[in-house]
Amino acid sequence: MADKPKSPAAPPRKRQVVIIADYSDPWTGDIAGEVKALSTSTADRPTWSPSVKEFEAVMRADVINVTEGGNINDIPVHKCHDFDSFRKIIESFPVGSLVRVSLITHADPGRIGLGGVVDKKGGVTLKGMDDNVKFLRSEMLASQSITTTVLDKLNQHLDTNVAQPDAEQQGSDIRDSIRSRFDPQKGELVIYGCHSGDGGLSTNLELELTTTFGIHVRGFNGFIEYIEIPADITLNPPRVLRRNRTRYQTGVEPKNRTGPFKEGFLHLIPDGGKGRPAPSAIKP
Repeated sequence: MADKPKSPAAPPRKRQVVIIADYSDPWTGDIAGEVKALSTSTADRPTWSPSVKEFEAVMRADVINVTEGGNINDIPVHKCHDFDSFRKIIESFPVGSLVRVSLITHADPGRIGLGGVVDKKGGVTLKGMDDNVKFLRSEMLASQSITTTVLDKLNQHLDTNVAQPDAEQQGSDIRDSIRSRFDPQKGELVIYGCHSGDGGLSTNLELELTTTFGIHVRGFNGFIEYIEIPADITLNPPRVLRRNRTRYQTGVEPKNRTGPFKEGFLHLIPDGGKGRPAPSAIKP
């Protein structure tokens, strides 16, 4: 009796994943100092910046994990602190399954943060690769931000004409593994970070992201605000701060905004980024 033909494999379940960047909280145990820093912070002269504590709070406001039986489980927190941990989160999902990866983080022109340090003066480190040193995979994986240098190394192939090619010089196998996890037609990366759109970041970084991973990239051209400052912020002892609220208005700086703060992050509408590249534009 002939064997029955095997049924074709079921397509992977499509997924939306939220990753938060692990930026240290400098205010643990010092709520009075944090309230003071918040009350004087401005976009031009920040004395307070959000940390992993705020990123997790806004993530939890929007993400609910419910079992088939209707019981609410603990929400999985996908937390990265460098490029290696970021790519391992992506690679933990089936090939072709990711339609949207939301990264809640910090950014500045030319860098997308993946973890680091926030200090009590509002400063944020966005440490990346040194452009002037010999490329090693270990250096790329340890980078705490995504830059054009990191993406350039991800697009680097082994020289097959060399008798003993140095595997440390290859990055494209990591790139291909990350790329494969995204749905080839719908996959996108949304970067919830200040200046993470092409109006804030260098255009080259946005372009390199799309052509390296073959996905749509979206971000924000201005500042995203965290924590609505209450009118009675100077009360002693200070009131508990609601950390799960954000605000953003396209083209309007924080000091001029009138829109309300809302819980979570999914209500924020990206106003920058690059569309999905043509197949011929994706890096080989």
